[in-house]
Amino acid sequence: LSDNDKFLLARRCGFEGIEAFPMDDLDAARRIGDSAREKGVPIHSICYGGWDCPLSDPNPETVAEGFRKLENALRTAKAVGADTVLLVPAVVTETVRYGEAWDRSHENIVKILPLAEELGIVIAVENVWNKFLLSPLEFARYVDEFNSPWIQAYFDVGNVILFGFSQDWIRTLGKRIRKIHLKDFKRQGYAWVNLREGDVNWIEVRK
Repeated sequence: LSDNDKFLLARRCGFEGIEAFPMDDLDAARRIGDSAREKGVPIHSICYGGWDCPLSDPNPETVAEGFRKLENALRTAKAVGADTVLLVPAVVTETVRYGEAWDRSHENIVKILPLAEELGIVIAVENVWNKFLLSPLEFARYVDEFNSPWIQAYFDVGNVILFGFSQDWIRTLGKRIRKIHLKDFKRQGYAWVNLREGDVNWIEVRK
């Protein structure tokens, strides 16, 4: 499908907005953003991620590449008319300890906050299976330590089912949550499933 047909399909399916990925061609990004808005499904965020070059990596070259890609994601968001970029802030590995991931990612993200503020784009860190931010208290503290409105939380409801209960995370994170991803997970069988077929307590999540 063409981009325009994709937007029309999304609208017919009931979506009120969509998420896109970073684009190198910012002029094309502006055209795509305009088209999405015209079709009634504005691009509300850019799903950058950052798994391949995390800002917690000890290699300066890897971090430099992470900065380059995150900057591009922020500029893409501005071009398409989105207000948020999703970021995986750090990755804990055999060689990157939890504390190192915390400190390095914090130090590096702080460096790009002036650009986020200049562009008016929020960097929203998401809870993913990166062995990092494994409790709602840690997630809240991590966001708070930046003391900046340009760092908030992108909360994934399904990603926390292995570590706790979605409604607990939501109530703990509270107004730190900028955007959400909705999906469901079943502990028995360790599987992603359709909404309302897993272990997410949707009644409490909606509250």
